[in-house]
Amino acid sequence: MINTTLEEKVFTIRPIVSMVMANSDALKNTIKESVLTQKKKDGDFEEVVIDLTGVELMDSTGVGVLITLKKFAEEQGYALRLKNPNPMIKRVLTITKMDEYFGGRFL
Repeated sequence: MINTTLEEKVFTIRPIVSMVMANSDALKNTIKESVLTQKKKDGDFEEVVIDLTGVELMDSTGVGVLITLKKFAEEQGYALRLKNPNPMIKRVLTITKMDEYFGGRFL
């Protein structure tokens, strides 16, 4: 469901599934658990990046997952940024003003 890496104080999470209603709870919980596990193992990272390269589809539930994950990351003391949304996902994020919510730009 996800792949993770830790490089230069950035914990990167790469979902490899669509972010849609059918898997939103499982994906959200898997990502939260991954952040907490990495924090316990090596809390020396400063931000969490969600790399959307492997995400082909996103519905409104997927947008909700990103909002929840941003709040969760901030509660844990980390910034959360988005990386590599495909053109369709970028459009969804722009239409819903999530591009602004996530700082106005993507990595």
